[in-house]
Amino acid sequence: MARAKAQPHQQSQGLLWSILDWGAVTPIGTSAWQSAASWVGGQRRFRKAAHTQIAPGPLTTAQCSEVSAGLAGNARLAALLRVAIHDMAGLAFASGTSPQPDNVQVLLSLPQGLGQADAALIWGECRAGLPSALQWLSDSPWVAATGSNATGFALLETAQTQAAQNPELSLLLLAGVDSLVDDSSLKAAFGAGTLLTDSHSEGFIPGEAAACVLLGRATDTRAIGERTLFLHPAAVAQAASARWPSAALPDGTATATAFSACLQAAGMRTEHISHALCDMDGSEWRAIEQSHARIRALGAMPPTAWEPAGSLGQVGAATVPLYLALAAQRSLKDRQPPNTLLVWAIEADVLSAAAVLERAVAAQAAVA
Repeated sequence: MARAKAQPHQQSQGLLWSILDWGAVTPIGTSAWQSAASWVGGQRRFRKAAHTQIAPGPLTTAQCSEVSAGLAGNARLAALLRVAIHDMAGLAFASGTSPQPDNVQVLLSLPQGLGQADAALIWGECRAGLPSALQWLSDSPWVAATGSNATGFALLETAQTQAAQNPELSLLLLAGVDSLVDDSSLKAAFGAGTLLTDSHSEGFIPGEAAACVLLGRATDTRAIGERTLFLHPAAVAQAASARWPSAALPDGTATATAFSACLQAAGMRTEHISHALCDMDGSEWRAIEQSHARIRALGAMPPTAWEPAGSLGQVGAATVPLYLALAAQRSLKDRQPPNTLLVWAIEADVLSAAAVLERAVAAQAAVA
């Protein structure tokens, strides 16, 4: 049973963050609101089509056609991320009081293989034409990391450690984008035998997405309303070797380590978690990894499991910011929002990462 709302949960400085704002674009929506509503409604936009230059048979993909059609490479990534940033309401600083650049850190989760010059180009394109409520982002320092599903959590883990030592750092913008549907990505995945095709039942459906979440430093889980979500410290762990493709079955050790570490950091046990939010897509290797990790660290899965990849496909480096944005959107709009979520991402290579999201205790109730 999930933990009932009680006294506000307290954390040391730099280790607890509230989700203040968010935005997203996915194959099923050009905004976080539309994406979450389509996901809840079970909508999918998978497209099966011939890619004769890549594979002899058709490939299934999930594309953000309204945004990315006709674009490739960094231009495609920048267009996607720009839409996600513009989707942020900007309400956190709508009054006109903007944060100082030294108080902000921008964290960019980008596709594997990109370099610093690529990151600078993509972020430069996104900063151009920012809405007035977000102009303060133009001068904010940024750092980029490249990788896949767990990269966003790795960035957060580092930033949260730095924030614990720097009380002036009060805002984090986690932004991520990836496109696994461009020709070069499809060719590499098909060559590695990792795509789901008519002749290959163990694989993933490539997608593309971009998302961002604005996080504000917090000391406890009190908020004006009970719909705010708070992010506890992220935990990242590495497996001894790549999990897939691999002749050996995954053993769940890295994922179990991430589960245990993030629960301990949040001061929670398995029975305190009401929802799971993860990148499970039906792949056998993911099911085996999750099953072993659950037995070792959780004992039982949370009562409700949210698995967006079933509607979106895999979205690589955009996974963590997107899942946090979807969680925040559903916490805001669902009739019965989740109390707590265990959010995790597992990469085919070696990284596993997880964090706990906790819904706010209403400030009025906390004072009474």
